[in-house]
Amino acid sequence: MALIVGLVLFYAHGKSTSARNPVEPAPSASTPAQAAAETAPPSRPTSSQGEVLHQVLPDIPQSAMNTITGTVKINARVEVDSSGKITEARLVNRGPSEYFANLVLKAAQRWEFASPEVNGQPATSTWLLRFRLRRTSIQVSPERVTH
Repeated sequence: MALIVGLVLFYAHGKSTSARNPVEPAPSASTPAQAAAETAPPSRPTSSQGEVLHQVLPDIPQSAMNTITGTVKINARVEVDSSGKITEARLVNRGPSEYFANLVLKAAQRWEFASPEVNGQPATSTWLLRFRLRRTSIQVSPERVTH
C-alpha cells in the first residue's frame, strides 16, 4: 500500500515539475498592447451619457455641522454647457436651513462635467445634485436629468 501511495505522489510530483520545463521560454510580462496601454497618458472620458469630472462638497464649519440633527436634504439643479461648465445652478429643495442651502449652492456652482454626446457632438445637459448633510458627513448623489 505504501508503495502505491509513493508511486502516486512521485507521479504527481513528476507531472507538476514537467509542466514547469525550464527549457521553455518564459511568457512575457505584458503583451505589446498592454505595454502601450500602460505607457499611454490618461485620456479625458468620452462617455456619450456625460459624467462628473469634478465634484465639490460644501465647505461647512464643524461648529455648524454640530448643529445638525438627523439629515439635512438639499437638492440643486445645474445646467451644463457643451464644454462641461455650469451655466446655471438653482436650489430645487432648500432644506430647513438657508445657511446650509447657500453653502450647497456655492459648491454646486463649482462642479465640472464631461458633456454627453449627441450625433458625435458635445451637448448641453442638466443634472440633479442631491446633497445629504449629517453631523459627521456630507454626501452627494449626482443624477443626470433626461428630458
